[in-house]
Amino acid sequence: MPIAFSALDAAIALEVEPAFARAGTLVVSNASAFRMEPDVPLLIPEVNGSHLGLLAQQRITRGWSGGIIANPNCSTAALVLALAPLHQAFGLRLVVAATLQAASGAGYPGVPSLDLLGNVIPFIGGEEEKIERETRKILGAFAGNAVREAAVTVSAMVHRVPVVDGHLVSVSLAFDRAPTPEEAIAVLEQFRGDPAVTALPSSPTPVIEVDRRPDRPQSRLDVDRGSGMAVTIGRVRTCPLHHLRLVALSHNLVRVRRVRRYRMPSGPSPRAKYPADGGRSGGQRHGGHLGRTEDAVSGRRSLRHRAVRRPRRATHRPRGRRGPTPATPIDTVSRAVPPRGSRMSVRPMRTLTSSSLSIALASSVAGRMISSSSPP
Repeated sequence: MPIAFSALDAAIALEVEPAFARAGTLVVSNASAFRMEPDVPLLIPEVNGSHLGLLAQQRITRGWSGGIIANPNCSTAALVLALAPLHQAFGLRLVVAATLQAASGAGYPGVPSLDLLGNVIPFIGGEEEKIERETRKILGAFAGNAVREAAVTVSAMVHRVPVVDGHLVSVSLAFDRAPTPEEAIAVLEQFRGDPAVTALPSSPTPVIEVDRRPDRPQSRLDVDRGSGMAVTIGRVRTCPLHHLRLVALSHNLVRVRRVRRYRMPSGPSPRAKYPADGGRSGGQRHGGHLGRTEDAVSGRRSLRHRAVRRPRRATHRPRGRRGPTPATPIDTVSRAVPPRGSRMSVRPMRTLTSSSLSIALASSVAGRMISSSSPP
């Protein structure tokens, strides 16, 4: 069966990914479009490979011979990898999570430097809701033809911090059976994930590394463990409010990549796309910060336009001439700047993820089950 890796924006993925599935292709999607659909596996290969059983029901329900598999939000991936072994051993009941998310997670050009340096932004649009919903689905149990979501209450708070790479999550946990920190550490250190996944090229061994030093994990020192695919857990200790608390760190550009690249195709002008107030009127991902970033990019472009169009007088007089030199336009950057009236836009393109590769390879393990459930 052909496999397609989709890094489309959600609005486009809603139309394109089903078309590929109807054509008999297994689509591994980084988009959020189908993550919470009841018949679409939301997969972290080491945690819930059994959810691939949803593909059989998906084919029956939607009438296609291919399928769609989704991977989770970047912060969800780190959080759930830390929670899954503890949930299996002690039964999670409550999760209170605060994320400290790297600047690279906002994509390029991201949050303006003067907004983020020496600052923390306590808002990332839609992120808290994704963490809360996706965690329950991934930790859920596959039974019959559906996934029964885990009966876990999740409360998430997200923050953008001036760190280049690495999402750090600080959590407080309550369980059906309260573990000691030593018991929790033993469970985390013994976790190896689904056996079908451990031999895959991008799968680290171990997938969870526990650091017992009191000041770890740190983004600068620990983000590349397991070639960026491992989750580092530290500061496992008792919690005076709940049962346990810990800190988890993962590489947001490797475990689930969120970098955005930009191209300049034809389209509406930047001034038409981004409001003059830089998105402060609402609807921007960072409460206006990302809007100001994109508007700053178009603003710089506009300044370049004015520099080309505005005449500037020469600073010297050529030999053999008297009197003022006629003003001449600066033309040094004219080829790099679109002509007046041109149509430009900035459109995001998401890159593929290492996790998507793991998901696709893990899905091949269930090939017999998938092919046996295919309609003739």
